[in-house]
Amino acid sequence: MLIRHLIGWPLLLAGTGLMGYSRRVPRAKMAATGSDWRWALPGFAIAMTGMAIIG
Repeated sequence: MLIRHLIGWPLLLAGTGLMGYSRRVPRAKMAATGSDWRWALPGFAIAMTGMAIIG
């Protein structure tokens, strides 16, 4: 249980950080939705992997 948390939480936080960063990239790189999917999509995948490992 502890090992799952030690692996899962850093992945969840790193993925959330990538999704947050995707909102702050320069405007020239932003899509119409206001975020850069090249950062948001991998961040989402990493965050979901972390959640799957935790739970």
